[in-house]
Amino acid sequence: MPEKRDICSKLGSRIRELRKAKGFTQETLSEKAGLHPTYIGAIERGECNVSIKTLEKVCVALEVDIPEFFRLSFPEAGLIEAEMLLQDINLLIKAQDKPTLKLASNLLREIIEWKRAYLSESH
Repeated sequence: MPEKRDICSKLGSRIRELRKAKGFTQETLSEKAGLHPTYIGAIERGECNVSIKTLEKVCVALEVDIPEFFRLSFPEAGLIEAEMLLQDINLLIKAQDKPTLKLASNLLREIIEWKRAYLSESH
């Protein structure tokens, strides 16, 4: 069974990663989440056991849902990440008109062909 400290450190690192990606300081995150800045620092350092309610507040402040928070934390979940990317692409596509879809399709084809050619040249 993993140590509590190890799990808390991983959780804190994930929160720090998402906070920095948003460009938030610990103070900004604490304000948005309704938590004390010292507590945010302790969470990020893995010094405390975070409740589900606190994690929910932090996720809301970071504008990330809890399943996404954990899904993106584990690189071995590559298939799930690929499915999420396909869902993102699908949402983008649904909002486009036919000429834009045709352009996007052609660009994607070109990118794939370029990558295939590049990889075959480098081996």
